[in-house]
Amino acid sequence: MEEDFTRISDQIKQSEYEIRWQQEAGAYMAPNRAHNLRFSFHDDGVTVTPRKTTETPSWLASVSLVSYGRVGFPSHNIEASSWSITQNTAEVQSSGLNIGYRNDKDGLRQDFLIQEKPAGKGMLRLDLLTEHRGVTMNVDATENIVFFANAKEEKVMRYSG
Repeated sequence: MEEDFTRISDQIKQSEYEIRWQQEAGAYMAPNRAHNLRFSFHDDGVTVTPRKTTETPSWLASVSLVSYGRVGFPSHNIEASSWSITQNTAEVQSSGLNIGYRNDKDGLRQDFLIQEKPAGKGMLRLDLLTEHRGVTMNVDATENIVFFANAKEEKVMRYSG
């Protein structure tokens, strides 16, 4: 009996991170209870909001991949895409690029997989667009992260490379 309860409890905890299509929002979405975040997934990135809004005003932060390539060479733009969802993981595929997501108690992991080596030599460039409301965006070069802070200067989200 206790094993059944433990198994059911574990299944419920796991389902709290599942990525599902939300018709009313027109997007795949997932909560993250451990960090009190809600993710909305788009073909080119992700929007993050608080899962439960205790802050007034509420906040929003989006990170989108606009293009990628090498410095000094033409960029590759994000084109039409298709989605593959399995429980708490998602992958969006466009021509030449896959963006993968994994949502769990540690947070949301986002991976970029470029399928073909871009022309040229030198550093790879990912051109990201950020939009935010109710938070400020800050860079911590020591930790190599971008973080968003609310009006109380509390870090509500971090984006690391």
